[in-house]
Amino acid sequence: MNDNFDSKQAIDGINNTLNSSDKFGKLIEKTLRESKIADKTIKKIIVDLLKDDKNCRKEIQQIIKEYDRDEYKIFLKNTGRIIGIGVWTIIVIFVTAIVTKIFK
Repeated sequence: MNDNFDSKQAIDGINNTLNSSDKFGKLIEKTLRESKIADKTIKKIIVDLLKDDKNCRKEIQQIIKEYDRDEYKIFLKNTGRIIGIGVWTIIVIFVTAIVTKIFK
């Protein structure tokens, strides 16, 4: 520390940060983003919740089911489109063959 350190000013600065919810939130966010210990702790809490809390597990399963349902709808739509193109191609080939046979 240097000789110009003013403890009252430092304490006032900390109080201003802790008393303002926006400043406090930004401080927490920065700490969580930069801290490896906080990152490991959050991961451990999430894993423990998934292991031990049935309600948490149910919610996660519901989210996954909804996501899977949406992905399945997209899969069916794309598969239907590909099958439709295939059927249309076969029809065009048969019609072309029939027309060619008629006009020969």
